[in-house]
Amino acid sequence: MSQRPSPLAPPRCSAGPPSCGVRRAARSRCKAALADGGIGAFSGRPARGLLNAFMRAHQDPPAAYPEINNATRPIRAAAAAAGDADRMSLWAGRGFRAATTHPAGEVIEMLCAQVCGWARYLANKP
Repeated sequence: MSQRPSPLAPPRCSAGPPSCGVRRAARSRCKAALADGGIGAFSGRPARGLLNAFMRAHQDPPAAYPEINNATRPIRAAAAAAGDADRMSLWAGRGFRAATTHPAGEVIEMLCAQVCGWARYLANKP
């Protein structure tokens, strides 16, 4: 019996290539992230993000969007300017660990190759 090809390459967390516009501090934090959480500390509404010092300090924020979002705007702006990942809103979905450093064109080529591999496998399946 032949082994099925892997549907996805091993994930590499980096929050995208340098050209994607993600701040360096966020890319570094993504690489080192051990946990993420659903918390609205920065905005006042539920959101997923990489856990940092600000989110840990405000684990039970009030559901008060847009007031909380407006109140934390200067904190987020100063943190972004300083490259301070512990005070930035590092929004990330559940699949952030699957991010890759490859440019979009290479990602599409890899996905197409994987789809072709699966198509060949299914076409030859008894």
